[in-house]
Amino acid sequence: MSSLDMSPASKKEVDSFTKKLTREAELLVSTFFPQKIADMDNLLQKKEKEGKKSDDKEEDE
Repeated sequence: MSSLDMSPASKKEVDSFTKKLTREAELLVSTFFPQKIADMDNLLQKKEKEGKKSDDKEEDE
């Protein structure tokens, strides 16, 4: 990949943006996504338990 001629100020701004974007991506991957997966898993397990309870009620009738 070829390098573009940039002023030092522009390079500094691009580097700063790159670091910020990298930090945000790392936070998403390490914290946000795992938490959302756990939340969805809990919701799915809750729905499965509710489904089993309603199946049991139908059998009793």
